[in-house]
Amino acid sequence: MAEVSLVLIDRLLAISRALAGHIDPGTAFRATAIEIGSLIPHDHMDLAVLSHDGRRHACYEAGFHTSWSELAQHPLPTEVSPIRSVLW
Repeated sequence: MAEVSLVLIDRLLAISRALAGHIDPGTAFRATAIEIGSLIPHDHMDLAVLSHDGRRHACYEAGFHTSWSELAQHPLPTEVSPIRSVLW
């Protein structure tokens, strides 16, 4: 088994700790995005979450916000999503 850097393990645990305790998906995503930034520098991140049946999706953003943030409150049918080819 390959050796894993202790720094990497620490960063992965920090991501897990950032997620802990959050009930709101958007808040949880933004908290983890900060920790993910220590591994993968970024200005903006998107997260699309599919409904159980795959027919609707909600989007969350970290960093600057666009109209995609509205999809967290008003999920759209997946079939009209601009990223539907990635979701299916």
